[in-house]
Amino acid sequence: KAVVFGFAGISIQDDKLYMNPKIPPSWSRIKLPLKWKGHSLKVTITHSHIQIKNETKTSYPLEIYITSKRYLIQDKLTLDLQWD
Repeated sequence: KAVVFGFAGISIQDDKLYMNPKIPPSWSRIKLPLKWKGHSLKVTITHSHIQIKNETKTSYPLEIYITSKRYLIQDKLTLDLQWD
């Protein structure tokens, strides 16, 4: 739990999933599976990118907030972000 909620920066607020990762400088990446609202996600976080693969095919998008920005992920979309 410490990795998921601490270093991966995952939190739930108002029934919404938020991610604000802060991995230790000595780590190159964090990889973890995550289940959220019926979706199976594979999350990979590095110091410069976050990748989220939604492995659940549904007819509705999944709403995720990453560093306070809203993203909708549907099907097997891979989302790569590079923060400033």
